[in-house]
This record gives sequence, structure tokens and C-alpha cells, in this order.
Amino acid sequence: MPEEHNSPWDAALDALGSEEAIRFLACLSLELTLAARGEYGTQGDMAPGSEYPLRSYNELLHRISMQMCQAVGVPHGGYPDEAFLDMLRAEAARADRLPNVENAVSRTLRTLAKERS
Repeated sequence: MPEEHNSPWDAALDALGSEEAIRFLACLSLELTLAARGEYGTQGDMAPGSEYPLRSYNELLHRISMQMCQAVGVPHGGYPDEAFLDMLRAEAARADRLPNVENAVSRTLRTLAKERS
């Protein structure tokens, strides 16, 4: 029976500690690119000052990329799983995008769960 989690972050920590780590990180990257697209105005126009959230998403994706490199054995940074998730949460909170990132984590976990069943 699957373990119950109090937050998507608990489930994410489990995913990172499993054989699914690289799949989790790849799917999370995709979800965050979709969330970042929501920062654009109509027809791709950007409102003044909207580059800050996009920079934040870029930073999140950079950290995920480093973690992916570590997961496949490329010595290019990476952190212990819990520290990695703490950094993602902190960056998302700093940019006032924590709910968006939590939703992306939840969608990623649902996608992986569907694939397993």
C-alpha cells in the first residue's frame, strides 16, 4: 500500500530517493516550464517587471538540471535530496511562486503514479 504523505514535498523526497528520481526531475522540469508560460501576457507579450518571475523559474530549472546531472553520474553539482527540495521551496517562496511550484510537484507525482498503474 502506498505511503501517505502530508505534503507533496514529502512524496517528492521519496521519489528522489527512488529509481524514479530522474523521471521525477524531468517531469517536474516540464511542469515548471508550463507554469512559467503562465507568466506571459496574451500572445507572448510580457508586462513590465514580469522578468523577475521568469528569472526565478530559470533558477529553479537550473537547480533541477544540476540535480539531474548528479542523478545520472555527471559531476556537475547537485545536493542531498532534502537540501535540494529546501532550496526549491526557498526560491519559490522568495519569488512568491510557492503555490505554483507545489502544484507542479503535485502534477508530477500524479503523472508518475498514473504511469505506474
